[in-house]
Amino acid sequence: MNEEQPQPQATPNFVDDTKIPIEEKEKVIQHKKKLFTLLVVMATTLVVIPLLGLGGYKIYKTFFKDVDTPLIKQNEQQDSEQISETKPNAVVEKEYSSDNLRAKIKYLSDAKVIDTPEVNGQPRKLLVMYSKDDPNKDNWTEDNITTGYIFKVTTFDTQVRNLDETARVKQEGYKALCPSTSIFGDIERTTINLESARTFNIQNCNGDYSITYTLKFDTNYEITRIYRGDVGYRQLYQSIANDIYNSLTFYPEDTGKVGPTETFKDTTHGFSFDHPHLDATCCHVPVPTLNKPKEIVSLGNKYTFVDNNNFDGIGFFVYNSGMQDTYENYLTKSQKALVDDYVIVKGTPPQTSASKVQVGDKEGILLHGYSWQGNDLVFVNVPKDRNEGYVLIISIKNYSGESFAKTVSDILKSVKFF
Repeated sequence: MNEEQPQPQATPNFVDDTKIPIEEKEKVIQHKKKLFTLLVVMATTLVVIPLLGLGGYKIYKTFFKDVDTPLIKQNEQQDSEQISETKPNAVVEKEYSSDNLRAKIKYLSDAKVIDTPEVNGQPRKLLVMYSKDDPNKDNWTEDNITTGYIFKVTTFDTQVRNLDETARVKQEGYKALCPSTSIFGDIERTTINLESARTFNIQNCNGDYSITYTLKFDTNYEITRIYRGDVGYRQLYQSIANDIYNSLTFYPEDTGKVGPTETFKDTTHGFSFDHPHLDATCCHVPVPTLNKPKEIVSLGNKYTFVDNNNFDGIGFFVYNSGMQDTYENYLTKSQKALVDDYVIVKGTPPQTSASKVQVGDKEGILLHGYSWQGNDLVFVNVPKDRNEGYVLIISIKNYSGESFAKTVSDILKSVKFF
């Protein structure tokens, strides 16, 4: 029987590093370095990208969030929860109608709107302004906005200049004022609200400008867009001002042909007068206090209204004296009562004057400086049959000065008694 021969055991196949060539060792080391570098880059990327995203979001919130706030249409239906979340920071699109300029626009609620009538020779003007640098709207003017926009509409009349000539003359005026680095575009034909117009652009003249002229309601309209700020902001503000410009619509032509005045008539007491479309709802003219005369009408210019004590307005009141008192006695007692009230309120006697004034075909007495409320008073005796009649008292609040004084003079001259 043959005995089984034992098999030799396998020995591990170790590599002797000492026998590996140096070149191959360097290749192995370089491979391991590349593999390590790749792993480091991948790990770094996974960490850095989220950080960059978070940092970019913070920069966006800090520097651009106020500019890019989403608009909310006023007529959109939103539940109370959505409104409470968006209201504090939301910029709302609003609509403004200017009876003064017979036009309406849409604008953003973070802007300031000023609507000015023609006062003391100054033209009618509608201003929409926004300043990024100053949150206090009361400080904003056309001259101090350095980063923001201005949308301005003014009116004026010309005797012989047409639209082309008006635009050319205005452009020449800017060329004389702007620095030599300013860039002027050509005067081009365009339309605004379907009306023929002329427009030109200016760059680098304390901002960029777009100026447009059109003829409406037999007068010239100048529409100016001004954008100021660094390049990025300037483009944004140009877009906003252009949106306002594109929203501009004029009133129907019918309302543009309304006459310069309208007539108020009181058939009960038999008098009428003409006035330049003053408003019967905006303002309340002070009432003479003696014997509580009856108020017939109180009219005001809503474009000059600042507060209840500062506006242009005129009110007509009637005191039925009958046989109880004469006109002269009522006038004298009224003067004394007004002086008493002035001393009580102001603590010093008033500086007064009384003068004759024509009211229609009758002569009245104008009392100036008597009222502590700052209004002038006109007293007119209006006798009737059988020695009965009434006293017409006209109360005048003058905020604008000379221009409204002329308006009052025209109203008093237009009074008719019947």
